[in-house]
Amino acid sequence: MSADFDRAIAFVLAHGSDVERYALKNFAIGHNGPYGPVPYDSKVERQWREGQRADGGWAPFWARDYSSLDATCYRLAQADLAWLLRFKSFRSALEFLRSRQRRDGSWEEDELVRDLAPPWAKPGDLAARLYLTANCGWWLINARVYGFPEYETEAMKAGAYLEQYQAEDGSLSSFLQTHWLAAALWIRRNWDGSFFPVSPNLPESAKHALDYLATQINDETPAGALSWMLTTLAAVNVPLEHPVIAKALTMLSEQQRPDGGWTSEDGPERDAWVTTQAVSVLIQCGAQSDQAT
Repeated sequence: MSADFDRAIAFVLAHGSDVERYALKNFAIGHNGPYGPVPYDSKVERQWREGQRADGGWAPFWARDYSSLDATCYRLAQADLAWLLRFKSFRSALEFLRSRQRRDGSWEEDELVRDLAPPWAKPGDLAARLYLTANCGWWLINARVYGFPEYETEAMKAGAYLEQYQAEDGSLSSFLQTHWLAAALWIRRNWDGSFFPVSPNLPESAKHALDYLATQINDETPAGALSWMLTTLAAVNVPLEHPVIAKALTMLSEQQRPDGGWTSEDGPERDAWVTTQAVSVLIQCGAQSDQAT
């Protein structure tokens, strides 16, 4: 992990939003940088809440007057990285996700946006349904860590739904992102109550999904996918020596640009977000590695 943290931090400070800068500074406390504890700033919360709709969700770029499951999960990921998950807006977002779960435990975007939705959110498509189910299910199960255990039943249903579609090789008929979100959900189901479990109990479904992921990521895997996968799996403390983690950390470090940033496949406006994720997880994993030695 030979990333240039100082250059990356400078990139986020120059190009990131208030939420991204706040998250980055908190993670950079353990790095040999100029940051001490970062005081809470209400404008960070306000920026994160910006655009939240009355039902608790957020609109996506592809449908400005619609509350999207995927867009809401993205906002939750931002809040998680910036440690903003104690606020009322977080609870209303979880309620939004719960309200949209289908009886069989899955999630889909509304049929009304079929012609607008991108492939990963297309109603009626199995790959999109599995992805959204893994994403929504992950945030509902992860809410237990932040003191919201009342979404456990819905998360368990989501995990069971996903297991029905897992093939013998660990794959799901969906996007790569689905695999690490599903694996994290399955691991968190066995959570022992500690905030940072030392050695997670990897159920067979999660083991197979992680092993499959290790065979699928390669030099063509974009930084956004690698950083998202690593931050998700770090939350459930998948061991650093697992092949998928070891490979992804090396690949992510190698993709850092000369200006300190990492490139998002979703366009330059997301580069600061990907860089924030990358720096935070590389610092976190580096600290864990130092403790192990």
